[in-house]
Amino acid sequence: MPTQKEHLKIYDEDFPLFVEAGFVAIKQCDEQSAIRLFSAAYMLRPDHAAPHLGLGYLYLNLQQLDRAIACLERSLQRDPSLALTKALLGGAFVLSKREPDRANALLDEVSKESDPDARKMAEVWMKVRDKLAEKASQQAQPAR
Repeated sequence: MPTQKEHLKIYDEDFPLFVEAGFVAIKQCDEQSAIRLFSAAYMLRPDHAAPHLGLGYLYLNLQQLDRAIACLERSLQRDPSLALTKALLGGAFVLSKREPDRANALLDEVSKESDPDARKMAEVWMKVRDKLAEKASQQAQPAR
């Protein structure tokens, strides 16, 4: 009797399709389909960073920051070189106001990467970080 792993082996070549379809589902605001597609990709390759990156991106879009951070951390553990994961994780830390030093380190690192899309994303998150800091500073000043 074949094991589950042997059954899934025939679908292994479809892994990139599940991942890509998951991102398409996010773009179409179909979060349930995105979760199912990334989960299917995870079942095929549990050690791959992409399913976790996809789920992290989904949860970041839904502003479920704890979930986003957990998924992006798992993605980064599986592939520490992914600049896009670092940029998204830095952004999630900026929005959550957790670990500001780590957010800054991640975003600074990505801003020096060769991947132009990841660099651009890091720059956007740095602007968001700066705007949030400016707003907090203004709110902290006493009213006159």
